[in-house]
Amino acid sequence: FVPAVASLLLNSAGLAAFYQYDRVIQTKMKAQQQTVALLEQAKSDLEIKVAERTAELQQSNVELNQAREAAETASRAKSNFLAHMSHELRTPLNAILGFSQLMAQDTTLSESNRKRVHLINRTGEHFLGLINDILSLVKLESDKQTVHEAPFNLNTFLETIEALFRLRIEQKGLQFLIEVSPMIPEELVGDAQKLRQVLVNLLSNALKFTHTGNIVLRLGGLQQLEALYLQFEVEDTGEGIAASELHKLFVPFVQTESGENAKTGTGLGLPISDQLVQLMGGDIQVASQVGRGTIFSFSVRVQVDPAATSGEIPSEAHVLQPPVAWTGSRQKTTQRQHSDLASQNSAATVVLSPEAIAEALTTLPSDWLYELQQAALQLNGRRVIGLLEAIPPTQKDLAKHLMDLAESYRYLTIVELVKPLLPEDDSLAE
Repeated sequence: FVPAVASLLLNSAGLAAFYQYDRVIQTKMKAQQQTVALLEQAKSDLEIKVAERTAELQQSNVELNQAREAAETASRAKSNFLAHMSHELRTPLNAILGFSQLMAQDTTLSESNRKRVHLINRTGEHFLGLINDILSLVKLESDKQTVHEAPFNLNTFLETIEALFRLRIEQKGLQFLIEVSPMIPEELVGDAQKLRQVLVNLLSNALKFTHTGNIVLRLGGLQQLEALYLQFEVEDTGEGIAASELHKLFVPFVQTESGENAKTGTGLGLPISDQLVQLMGGDIQVASQVGRGTIFSFSVRVQVDPAATSGEIPSEAHVLQPPVAWTGSRQKTTQRQHSDLASQNSAATVVLSPEAIAEALTTLPSDWLYELQQAALQLNGRRVIGLLEAIPPTQKDLAKHLMDLAESYRYLTIVELVKPLLPEDDSLAE
């Protein structure tokens, strides 16, 4: 009897435990099912949100594309209108200029009528220049301007620039100086027409705002295998430009305060020049100080004409001899005519002995020296100035000395100063 009761109790306990375990399992399964349901709901909600966001993004892209197409259409319409109207205006204007020039040669004209004819001619030429600027800007904005490289003679190129400006500059009581590195080959390959247009714009700007002193056109370069990087500078002792106004220089139809006061020009010359230089792979830089003057500089890559090259082309990069006074015959001269802007813009030049310079340079990191040399070799004025500004205050005399060299475009001197402090392989970069 006792074993039978015990067995029954055990069986009852086991059955009770089984039922309890089963309830636990069912509870966990329900919890798991609820979790799965929540996850499914979250997934569904997320998919809905993703779909909504995707639809919004697609709609935004459609609207952006429509806005872009509308802007491009408006820009094309503007460019087409300007180009069409400019051509329509230029045709009769050329006729007016032609007849006014013929009338000016009429010996029977009275003096007062002759002055009126000259006024018509000058006004017409100004108007024609404006039309040509608009056409150039339209071509640049529509990407229709391309670089047309062809052989040209540097001597003839400079003579043309000189003929265009010397008389006008000297009539204003100014001195016109042209300084060219005598090591630049005469026969080159590049887009001489665009180079001429840039220089004409920069020199015209200098002439407009310079009333005393001089205007200097300076040309140096960096020879690198068969490529030659020409570095142009146009320096004047004119009114100068305030730092707060510099950002306006390359914006079309926008003029600085001095430009507005001059009541001439359209604000197109510098933007066109900047875009032309960029088209040729360069970048215009400007340094100016009110009451002291302005320096515009840019570099472009040209080729040495192989048909006119004699001797071996240098196998490694090097800065050409600094610019000297240019004579029409390209004869070398040992006297260089310097303008005074660099010294006027700064305090007295710091003079250090070669030994003092070398000793000061040895205190600077070798990687910094290497970067400085490479920047000088590449005629990268911004990079050179940036590196020099990082020189610690304890070497302020060295910093001032090197800054004077950089501001007067004496990159070769900087290269030669740094070269002895670098390993042989790092002295020049191809």
